[in-house]
Amino acid sequence: MENNSENSIKEIVDKQRILQFLDIANKRVANLKVHIDGSNESYSSAIIDIDDKEGSISLELLRPDKGNALLHNADNADIEVFLNNSKLSWRSEVFKDDYTCIPDLFQISIPTRISYTQQRLAYRIEPTDDVTVVVSHPEIGPIHGAMVNLSVDGMAAKIPDHFIQDIDPGTFIQDCLVQLPNRDVLCSIEVRHKNIDTSMFGARFCSLSRLQQHSVAEYIAEKDRIEQRSRLYA
Repeated sequence: MENNSENSIKEIVDKQRILQFLDIANKRVANLKVHIDGSNESYSSAIIDIDDKEGSISLELLRPDKGNALLHNADNADIEVFLNNSKLSWRSEVFKDDYTCIPDLFQISIPTRISYTQQRLAYRIEPTDDVTVVVSHPEIGPIHGAMVNLSVDGMAAKIPDHFIQDIDPGTFIQDCLVQLPNRDVLCSIEVRHKNIDTSMFGARFCSLSRLQQHSVAEYIAEKDRIEQRSRLYA
């Protein structure tokens, strides 16, 4: 994994700023990653409502379903949400109810502190998954390759040797499909450089939508989290 520019991490304690970030995540129906004490898995959810007076956040039931029983019996949970190129993370208390069955929603505390991680554009990962890249060359048709590294503003890919001659720096390619595990990203790219010896080229993303930017940033952050965890337990 390569990090050409360290992430910028801030601790946010101002209540109004915290509420603003939570409101953005709520309005965008952003995917939350929920980590429960005692479980090595992460679960997905989304914010339903924020009640400042009660100091609570209402969450959808978790996906996969098996996480609901764990959260129902947990005292605390660690939450992550990705907004564009940033990651917000915090720890919340899980509010208890008087029911023994799984509720229709969960309520957790509004955090008093949020860690805000701004991922710089130069931050790149080397995917551990087999991420396929399909470049639609205007003259020779689809070229299938494998992603070598990825950042929120571009990527590098390796393609078959006999195609690298047809990829020229400065070329604008209208359709490039990046098949990430969490979402297919179809976008335009500008080729910035190539290496004939390795059959690799680097390109800049030109037309990512907000949702696509979020998908790329989420994938990068998830891979970074897995990498950090593997180092911690190595």
